[in-house]
Amino acid sequence: MHRAADVESYAPAQKFLHWTTAALVLALLISGWTLTSGLLSPGQALDSFFGVHKSMGIVVLILTLWRLSVRAAHPAPALPATLRPWEIAVVGLVHGLLYVLLILQPLSGWMVYTLSTHKSLFFGLFRIPDLPFAADLGITAGQLPFLEELHGTLAGILAVTVLLHIGAAFKHHFVVRDDVLLRMSPARLVPFLQALRAKR
Repeated sequence: MHRAADVESYAPAQKFLHWTTAALVLALLISGWTLTSGLLSPGQALDSFFGVHKSMGIVVLILTLWRLSVRAAHPAPALPATLRPWEIAVVGLVHGLLYVLLILQPLSGWMVYTLSTHKSLFFGLFRIPDLPFAADLGITAGQLPFLEELHGTLAGILAVTVLLHIGAAFKHHFVVRDDVLLRMSPARLVPFLQALRAKR
C-alpha cells in the first residue's frame, strides 16, 4: 500500500465514486426541495418522483459505504505543504462532516420511509424494503414528525457543507493555483481546467 505522501492523485475508483455521489447529492437536494415546495400536485407523477428520490438516497448510502472501503485501501494524496494548521483542521472537519452526512441523511430518509404507510419502488423495479434494523432502534410512528424535521435539517447542513467544499476547491484552483482540484478531476477534464486557470 502506498503512503499518502507518495500518492499524487486519487485512484480512478475514488474519482468515480466522488463524482457519481456529487451528481446524486445535487439531484437529491433539488428533488427534495421540489417535493417539499408544493410545486407538484398530488398524483402518480408525484409518487414516481418520490420513488426516484428515495431510490437515489439509498444509492448514495451504498456508494458512501463503498467509498469508505476504497478510501481505506487507497490513501488520499497529501495536503499541500502551504496549508496552515488551522486550514488542515478545517479540511479534516469538512471532509469528516461530509462523510457523516452522506450516511445520516439517507438513513434518516429511510427511517421516514419505513414509518410511512406509502411505499415506493426502487427506480420502478421492486419495492424498497423497510430499514432492516428500525425495530431494534425502537423507532415508532410517533417519531415520524421528528424524523421528517431531522431529514430536512440534515439536508440544509449538507447543502451548506457541499458549498463550502466546492468553494474551497475553486479557491485552490483559481486563487492558490495548486493541484487540489486536478487530483480529483477525471483525466480528460484536467487539460480544460488547466487552460481555464491559465486565462485568469
